[in-house]
Amino acid sequence: MTIMLAHPFIWSGAFVATLCGIALLVWALFADRARGRRRCGKCWYPMDRATSLRCPECGHEAKSDRALYRTRRRRKWAAVSLLPLLLAAFLAVQPKVQRDGWGSVMPATVLILLLRLDDRQSVLDGIEYHLNETQGHPLMTLSWSVPMEDNLWQWQWRWLARSVLMRIEDEERGPRRTTYHSWLSLGAYAGGDAALRQTCMDALVRDLAHPDGNVRRSAAVLSIDYEDVENSIGRAVELLDHDDARTRVAGVMSLRLIAQRTRRGVPALIDALQHEDAAVRRQALWAIGATARSSGPVPEAFDPVYALEHDEDGDVRYQRIMTLADLLSGDEAWYTIDSALRHEDPHVRRGGLYAAYERHPRPSHVSVRLIELLDDPDATVRRHASGILEYIDDDVLMEQADLLKSLVSHDDPDVRRAAAVVWYRIRGAE
Repeated sequence: MTIMLAHPFIWSGAFVATLCGIALLVWALFADRARGRRRCGKCWYPMDRATSLRCPECGHEAKSDRALYRTRRRRKWAAVSLLPLLLAAFLAVQPKVQRDGWGSVMPATVLILLLRLDDRQSVLDGIEYHLNETQGHPLMTLSWSVPMEDNLWQWQWRWLARSVLMRIEDEERGPRRTTYHSWLSLGAYAGGDAALRQTCMDALVRDLAHPDGNVRRSAAVLSIDYEDVENSIGRAVELLDHDDARTRVAGVMSLRLIAQRTRRGVPALIDALQHEDAAVRRQALWAIGATARSSGPVPEAFDPVYALEHDEDGDVRYQRIMTLADLLSGDEAWYTIDSALRHEDPHVRRGGLYAAYERHPRPSHVSVRLIELLDDPDATVRRHASGILEYIDDDVLMEQADLLKSLVSHDDPDVRRAAAVVWYRIRGAE
C-alpha cells in the first residue's frame, strides 16, 4: 500500500525532472541562434564589421562565410541536461523495481554475464524474471503458451548455460543448485549446441548422486534426455531403489514425464506398482492416470492397477480408484465410481469422491450418493463430501432438500456448514 501511495509522487518527480532536462537541453543546443549575425565559431566574437573570415579576437579563421552564421551549441550544458533526464529515468522505473527488483529493468545479457562474476541473489532474481514469462518448462509439460526458449536468443541460452556450468561445481547451497538445474536443462534444450547440451546433461546426471535429497529430486526430473530415452528410463528406475523416499518418488515423476511424452515409460510405471514402498506405488498409480488423461488410453495398465484392490496401504487403495476411473471411459468409469462410493473401505469411498468430483456431467444417482456420504461413519469421508457438496447441480440438491435440511443439525461441524450453505441457497432459488 505504501508503494502504491508513493507512485503519484514518483511519476510527478519524473515528469518535472524530464521537463527540466529537456528545457536545459533545448536551451543549450538551440537558444543562441545567429539570427543573421556573423560570429566567430570558436569564441563567438561579433564579426559583422570584419572584412575577412579571420576572427580579430582569437585569430580563428572560418572555412566559409556560412560558418559564421552557425547556432552556438553549449555542449557542457547539454551534457549537464542529462543529469535530470537520468534522474527522471531512475524515478520512472522505481515502481517496477519495487515490484520486481532491479533485475527486471536490466538487460538479460548483462545479468547473464554478471552471473560469471557475482552470484548474489539479486542477479539470480533478475535472470529468473526474464525467464518466467511462460506457462511452464517445455520438458515438464506437453503444451505451453509461450515456449521458454523464446524468452532468450539461442546465443543467450548458450551463454547462460556456460555461466551456470562455471558456478554449479562450487555451489553448496541446495536451493541455488536446483535453480541452476532448471537453467542448465533449458540451456541444453534451447541453446542449439550439441556439445554444450551433452555437457549440461552430464552435469545434471552427476547431481543424481548429490547428498541433498532436494538436489537429487531436481536432477532426476530435469536430466531426462528425450534423445536418449532408454538411458533416461534406466536412471529413473535405478532411483526407485534409492534409500531416500523423496528420491524414489522423483524417479516415478521422471517416468511419468517420459510416459506422457513418449509412452515408453509406461512399462516401468506398471512394474513400479509392485514396489515395496507404498509411496512409490501411489505415485505410479497417479502417473499412469495422468498419462491416460493427457495422452490417451493405457489398456495394458488396467489389470495391474485393478490387482491392487487389497493393497495394505489405504492411500494406494484410494489412488487406485481414481486411476481406474482415468483408465476407463463413459459408463464403465461411472460404474467404477459408483461402486467405490458404496464400498465398505473408507479409503475407496474417498477415491470415488474425488473421481466423481473431477468428472462432468455427473449422473444424478452419483450426485445423490455424494449427498448421502455427508452422513458417512468416517469423518474424513464426511469432510471430503462436504467440500464437494456445493458443486452438485441445484436440481439434484432440491430433490434431496429433506435430507439436506436434516443435515443442517448434524454433529459434524463441516457437514453442518456445508449443508446450511446449500440449503439456504436452494431455498432462495425456490
